Amino acid sequence: MPIAQPEPGEDRHTVILRELAGMTLRLCRDLQNRALEAESSDEATRLAIAFHRVSRGLRQTLALELKLVRYKDGLLREAADRDALARARLEAEQARALAPGGAVWKRKEAVASQVERLIFDEYDPTDWDDGSDDEETVAYRRHQSAIERTFDRFSDWLQDAAARPDFTTADLDDLIVEGCEACGVDPARLYDFGEGQGAAESEAEPPPSEPPNSS
Repeated sequence: MPIAQPEPGEDRHTVILRELAGMTLRLCRDLQNRALEAESSDEATRLAIAFHRVSRGLRQTLALELKLVRYKDGLLREAADRDALARARLEAEQARALAPGGAVWKRKEAVASQVERLIFDEYDPTDWDDGSDDEETVAYRRHQSAIERTFDRFSDWLQDAAARPDFTTADLDDLIVEGCEACGVDPARLYDFGEGQGAAESEAEPPPSEPPNSS
């Protein structure tokens, strides 16, 4: 008789023990029926002894199966506890990084401070301040709408970029250029603001000034 195939999540040992318990139980029932129908006391005694031995084997099989099930359940609980602890630690680290003053928060501020002024410069108000009052109103609204759409694109990009594992370690200038390209502004103008310096360089503290000559 072939061994039954394991169900999803089961192993070979569990399948064999379950099948063995089933066969032993059927044998116990057969011995019981034969002992009750025995025509002589000797035959009844022999069948009763056989029933006792087989039923003891059944109890041992069931106990072993239960022990195996509990062992597997324990392993699953330990694995689940480890996963939960790892998730909790990761969430705590992410919360610290995203909190004001955290690494992700600081990097987002550094990128946004550069890109946002490029966005404002991209839509110079002098483009719409000429003409009649009505024309200026229409131009102003068009101008504001363009800025809002650009900010929305940049905000969406920054949110996705901040979730990347290398966001806090990637080169700051590279992130700023990527953010500019994502919202459609010219990143080359960044160097006009920094007088030839990149964003990472412009954020560095200036060297201390020389003390005045007292002589």
